Amino acid sequence: MRLSRFIFRALTLFGVIGSINAQADAQQHIQAESRAASTIPTLSVAPDRAVWIWTGELYGTPASIGQRAFRKTLPQGRSRATCVTFAISCVEAYTVAVNGVALGTQTMHPNTPTGLILDVYSVSLSREINVISVVGNNKDALALLFVTGVVQYADGSEIAFGTDTSWLTAGPFVPPPPTFAEIGFDDSKWPHAVVVTTPTVTPLVIPPFTGTVCGLSDKTGADHGNGHDGPLTIPLPTVCPSLPPFTDGSRSLYWDLRHQADCEIRRLEEALHRCQREKQSLIDQLIIIIRGLGGGDDFCQLVHCGASTFTQTQHLRTTSDSSPPTPN
Repeated sequence: MRLSRFIFRALTLFGVIGSINAQADAQQHIQAESRAASTIPTLSVAPDRAVWIWTGELYGTPASIGQRAFRKTLPQGRSRATCVTFAISCVEAYTVAVNGVALGTQTMHPNTPTGLILDVYSVSLSREINVISVVGNNKDALALLFVTGVVQYADGSEIAFGTDTSWLTAGPFVPPPPTFAEIGFDDSKWPHAVVVTTPTVTPLVIPPFTGTVCGLSDKTGADHGNGHDGPLTIPLPTVCPSLPPFTDGSRSLYWDLRHQADCEIRRLEEALHRCQREKQSLIDQLIIIIRGLGGGDDFCQLVHCGASTFTQTQHLRTTSDSSPPTPN
């Protein structure tokens, strides 16, 4: 026993034990970081995890139209944060950044007019303090922002966060400040976001994550384009692909496709023609009403009347000029 204590003290004196402990701590730290970044954490859309927010204007009114800036300092744990994974949706579009590095810009998914399908991002973190920032944008008075996420730490722990009244906003009618996404930006005078309770937008859908876990970077200069390892906006082709020509004596494999496309084009042309006729009919009725109220001809110039409206206006003018005077 005395010999063991002597050896331990000697090794401690020469720094051997300290070196071994330091190596063990470093190895544990590396393993924890690897473990934290190996799987995507579970994201929840439950109301106790995240809610829809905006800046306090009456929902569904023109006052809520336009851009809004939001910030949230991510929760700190017992050890350094290594990764944040979050899902986001905004009616109608958003730009999101972590620690001042833009990750992506996205509009609502097609066929989901209420933004029910969320976009998922997973970002490696390199700072002691971490901030997520969002510019939400809408143009139809239906203004909503929703974020639910999980921060992972070096010791393997996790802390969930989501949109709620702890988020800060520049407020309504305030353009997003140029540097508001930076960690050191002073948001001490910003008001808190407001929870939007009506209408209740459910259910929200978090799709399977197809990117790289912790694949995005918060380091300055990182170029994520429109969200590499996250959602991408796929541009439409500028040139349509050519189809194989028809073969004499046989029907092309693409005959049905061409026939369907031609049919859809004819339906669209017919619908457009009907819309134009209805528009012209409404203008003609307005001309009759306005002329009856003593209005001038400048209305016709304002709405760019067509030939039929011009004829109608001329007819009204002729009728008006030839009508007998009203007896006193």
